[in-house]
Amino acid sequence: MLSAGDMFGEVTVFGRLSRMQDAHAYGQTVIDHLSAARFRLFLEEFPDVVDLVLELMALRQARAIIAIDEILRLPLIDRLGRLLLDLDRLSGNAGVVPVAKNDLAERLGASRVAVSNALAQLAALGFVKSGYGRVDIPEPAALQVWLSCRNEAHPADAMARDRD
Repeated sequence: MLSAGDMFGEVTVFGRLSRMQDAHAYGQTVIDHLSAARFRLFLEEFPDVVDLVLELMALRQARAIIAIDEILRLPLIDRLGRLLLDLDRLSGNAGVVPVAKNDLAERLGASRVAVSNALAQLAALGFVKSGYGRVDIPEPAALQVWLSCRNEAHPADAMARDRD
């Protein structure tokens, strides 16, 4: 999940790999492209940017490690709650996440039925209201507290605090 000013594809440049991912834009999006050769020339011309790229790559690696950890140890309801909070943050903290259940299922590596059940559990607890192509989070802070209490000292919580 990227937001304004973010970049992607740097792993393929540094690793000399072929394309590894697809990107899907939600809402108005402007995308620019640099070839690997041009990107390398840019980094040579502006060496200070190398540190920023390395920091970005380290943060993404940390997020990937956290995601793997969550898959291995957290119930789906917790992973869904965290994903919804991340999507809400990316969409401006409006408490409305414009996302379909199929998209949530794909992001979580779960079935649509399992995601629907987890959404129903979160709704029964009063944390979300599920609608067509959207999930409302009336009180994101309450959901965050609930998740934090269930998963003490989770590294994703520290990363979220650092982002804010």
